[in-house]
Amino acid sequence: MTGAALQTEQYEKLLRDVAPPEERLMRLSKVDLENHYNKDAFLFHHRLHEHPLFRLDSLFELCRRLPADSVKLRTGSIPKDAEFDSSLSRYQADLGLEETIRQFEQTKSYIAIYNPETDAGYRAVIEGLLGEIAVAVADSDPDFTWYSTYIFLSTEGSLTPYHMDREMNFLFQIKGKKTAKLWGRLDDNVMTSEQRDTLLTYRELSRPNYHESIEPRASVFELSAGNGVHHPFIAPHLITTQSALSISLAITYRTAQSDLWTDAHHCNCLLRKAGLNPAAVGINRSRDKRKANFIKRLRSLKRGLPW
Repeated sequence: MTGAALQTEQYEKLLRDVAPPEERLMRLSKVDLENHYNKDAFLFHHRLHEHPLFRLDSLFELCRRLPADSVKLRTGSIPKDAEFDSSLSRYQADLGLEETIRQFEQTKSYIAIYNPETDAGYRAVIEGLLGEIAVAVADSDPDFTWYSTYIFLSTEGSLTPYHMDREMNFLFQIKGKKTAKLWGRLDDNVMTSEQRDTLLTYRELSRPNYHESIEPRASVFELSAGNGVHHPFIAPHLITTQSALSISLAITYRTAQSDLWTDAHHCNCLLRKAGLNPAAVGINRSRDKRKANFIKRLRSLKRGLPW
């Protein structure tokens, strides 16, 4: 798995080291955070499009510095119902990195840069952004436990196929335009309670497929340089590039709350195997906590077994 676990001391350091409000790169509305964070998608504003590290030439240099397996290349135009986990390998670009860079817009390519924070030149700014998010949501969603970041370079018509992540996300649009469609994370007409349980319990082939009938239920956001959209926990989404060139950054992360939900989903899967029909996760916090605690105890018992 990509990304890095965050220990308590690392999380506390993020909070301590955050820039003063007037120097921050993100502009998060307190009203939006209070009313929509981790419930509904919402737009936010930022200044990354002014930062020299996020110019195309700087990002191409980053691609050259990073290990080859941190830079994924594929063709841009793929079906919206393509299987997300295999899309990078299935639609892999025919050209190598240097050829793709030289002919990026002409070849309608797509580059995904995994974990740019592992590069010394990018670490400070990305950890600073993570700290800004952590401070903004500290009252409602404290204790970050993991994070991972991605930079996407895409051309007109490029598509990120329909999928849902197992964490939260702030997607920053830095250059160009994209259309982001997001669906409600607890909308049973899009993803049933059982499908959510499966998604959070199994890693392979567990994401529900796209189907046209869900289109009217999407919230649509038009992204341009200087704004972005918050993705709540496991919210299904589909992203399309609308301009000749697009640059985006995704900061994904998990917290103590999302870890609790994940364990509660694991418990639901066990209950379903026992022939029961458990209540959906994310509706009743006390019930979710009891389910998560059961899974933690079971996990602890398994670690203590001699076989």
